[in-house]
Amino acid sequence: MKESAPRIPPYFAVGLGIAAVSFAAIFIRLCQAPPLAVAFYRMALASLVLVPLIAWRGWTQLTGLSKALLMRAVLAGLFLGIHMGTWVASLSYTSVASSMILVSTQSIFAVLLSHFGIKERVSRVVLLAVVIALLGSLIIGGGDLRVGRETLTGNGLALAGGLLAALYMVTGRKVRQELPLLPYIFLAYSTAAVLLGVCCLAFRVKMAGYPGQTYLWLILLALVPTHLGHTMFNWALKYLRAYIISVSLLGEPIGASVLAYFVFSEVPPELTLVGGVMVLGGIYLAVRREEGVLKVAR
Repeated sequence: MKESAPRIPPYFAVGLGIAAVSFAAIFIRLCQAPPLAVAFYRMALASLVLVPLIAWRGWTQLTGLSKALLMRAVLAGLFLGIHMGTWVASLSYTSVASSMILVSTQSIFAVLLSHFGIKERVSRVVLLAVVIALLGSLIIGGGDLRVGRETLTGNGLALAGGLLAALYMVTGRKVRQELPLLPYIFLAYSTAAVLLGVCCLAFRVKMAGYPGQTYLWLILLALVPTHLGHTMFNWALKYLRAYIISVSLLGEPIGASVLAYFVFSEVPPELTLVGGVMVLGGIYLAVRREEGVLKVAR
């Protein structure tokens, strides 16, 4: 299928998205609320922002959806909700570094799912790029990948979060070929919010009574990492393969480390620079290869 020319460069949108999602760890850390509640409010507020736009422009697109397309969009939302829930929950059982490293396996899962699931063939160059970027992510972790019995649950949840993130991206890639951005993100985000809300109720998570500033961070979490981040990725999915965006997301720990330095005065380990160069090198290699594929396709 011939793709329409994008209004803005897709890689610019991905770069903006990476910068935006880098704020997620900062805002989550500043929130004085249970992790699962933070995940719920993030998706619920992001969905709420979209309601006026849906009422104004997207209602006819929603009502005109085929049942099959609607179910695929909802499925993507379920994957997103489970990803958010498992990844956030993993932070209660294992270290941040371990969680970030294991959830970064989404790039491997995205490559496999794209190659075998939706038949978007992956070259050896891209596989090499994924390996380089993942090694860089491991180095950024500074050897804090914990494998003891006490962290097995957290590591398992983080790994599940990586798989679910890849399923969300690959499913979204398929849906975005047929469905415009606005109805897709509304369905995906609201489905994720409903699922997370049910989980909060099931686990009796405290949902109110937080300090006043926490609500500000929750709003910013919905607007910046979600809408400037995830929404940019979802827009780019129409033009870029899911595994390219998943590999690019390995740049998030770099952005988060830079922000943590300025916000919390946290000085990253020296190895972070080495790992960061490897991650950026892997991303560059994958993007260069994808640009060549797109030029040939056009």
